[in-house]
Amino acid sequence: MNWDAIGAGGEVVGAAAVVVSLLYLAIQLRSQSRETRLSTINNSMAEWNSLLALVASNPELANIWNRGLKNEQLPEEEEVRFRAFANSYFRVIEGLYLQHLEGRLDDRVWSGIGKGATEMFKASGMRRFWGHRKDWYCSEFSDYVESAFKSSESTSVSLYRHEP
Repeated sequence: MNWDAIGAGGEVVGAAAVVVSLLYLAIQLRSQSRETRLSTINNSMAEWNSLLALVASNPELANIWNRGLKNEQLPEEEEVRFRAFANSYFRVIEGLYLQHLEGRLDDRVWSGIGKGATEMFKASGMRRFWGHRKDWYCSEFSDYVESAFKSSESTSVSLYRHEP
């Protein structure tokens, strides 16, 4: 047997093994990328739902939140609670928005959240809060919120009550 032929055969087998390894690696990376996106969606939705659950489970906070959204004059202690919750709301939306920009949050998920956020931005109390605190947020998110403000009118109507 010729050593050159054996060497050539070994190179062919080695090249084939490299190709198979690269294909396997590509499949694993794609799967891992999908799992990362799904995990991001799951974690983001859990954070979002936790925030909403605070209002749903606390009648006092729900009352403060609703009056604050309407831009009613709140006693100082309630104003602090409203601003703290508004900050939490904007922080969660900012995080979700940035995840969306990075491609880690699916368009289908962001679409619903973005529409809900834009609707919430109509509240005159949210606009007032934003006017005092917009410099606390990253420029990409600030641009998004400012754009949402420009495309909608302010309202003092309860955003949680369906009115025909």
